[in-house]
Amino acid sequence: MTTDTTPAVSSAPVRRRRRPARTRVTAILADVDDLGRPASTEDLLALVAAVTGQDRTPDHLVLLRTRPAGGEIDPRVADALTGPDRDATTVTVVDAPGETLRSAVRATVERHVPPAPADGRSLVWLLDHGCTPEPDALGRLEQALRMSSGVAAAGPKLVAQGRTDRFVGFGTGSSAAGRLVPTPAPGELDQGQYDDGSDVLALAAPGLLVDTAALVTVGGYDRRLPPVAADLDLGWSAQERALRLVRVPGARIAVPAALGRTGARDDAACRAVALSHAPLGRRLAGALGGLVSGVGLALAAVGLLVMSGWEDGSLARVSATVTLAVVGFGLGMALAPVNDAALADAPQHAHGTASSLVVVSRMVGMV
Repeated sequence: MTTDTTPAVSSAPVRRRRRPARTRVTAILADVDDLGRPASTEDLLALVAAVTGQDRTPDHLVLLRTRPAGGEIDPRVADALTGPDRDATTVTVVDAPGETLRSAVRATVERHVPPAPADGRSLVWLLDHGCTPEPDALGRLEQALRMSSGVAAAGPKLVAQGRTDRFVGFGTGSSAAGRLVPTPAPGELDQGQYDDGSDVLALAAPGLLVDTAALVTVGGYDRRLPPVAADLDLGWSAQERALRLVRVPGARIAVPAALGRTGARDDAACRAVALSHAPLGRRLAGALGGLVSGVGLALAAVGLLVMSGWEDGSLARVSATVTLAVVGFGLGMALAPVNDAALADAPQHAHGTASSLVVVSRMVGMV
């Protein structure tokens, strides 16, 4: 459970004028990144410098401390947050031991983020100490949300630290079976091929600018899921409510290259997420498809074993008709789920190829 421990902070005189905006932006800065690495003082100083140095500075800062509470924040970090050369930005420090950026964000939004202005929106910018946003990143993300009330969140290009021409992430899709389809793939060279600013199913939390009302509506991130699956779950929930997630190619944030790597646990969790958001018919197919295929193959195997002992004249027996019916029924039970799984697990543009391969394999006796 989060608690608010706001340090004694005085607002400095405004040094830069901002035009009145219809949005109020709160930057939530977490002291642990997606790789589970805690932030050093130098890490936090670098993050605060990057955030407060934005062309469009946030209206409010929340420092999310996830390590065991106790003691004051480092004086250098406090000075960086509230130094005399900063705008009049309010600061809140929230202690949330054992939490992560995702698991703590909803409670933080509900308790510590200022409400939206009367004629505008309240937005939160999610960052951890592994993020290094370019100076115009926030302004570009905000512009994307201001263009349409139907846009719930905007995500930047996540590029590799030290190799900013390489993608770490820029949105994730999912096949019908829940297989992750990162577009672009981690490590792919950025040649402007994804600069169309299109909608996407899911966006990574680090660097995400999201409408607070939309975040609360979809229920926030599922704390039980690993990071990539939690991002996918949030995307599915937004899509079910006709809320859009868009990619903003002009906004760039450098992050550790390892952030884009996923493993077997992530894949399994993403499949479970896809199944949980599927219509009832597909849920049943997903839950029972393996059982149906197994029973079908078993029936076909028993029938073929019986057929291996046939002799001349065996087809004239009534039992032969029953055996053939069992084999046909068994193969039919096996083929339908296999075909469905092949199509569901293939990207949409490869459905024709996947279907053809299933037919060919069936004809040559591979299935």
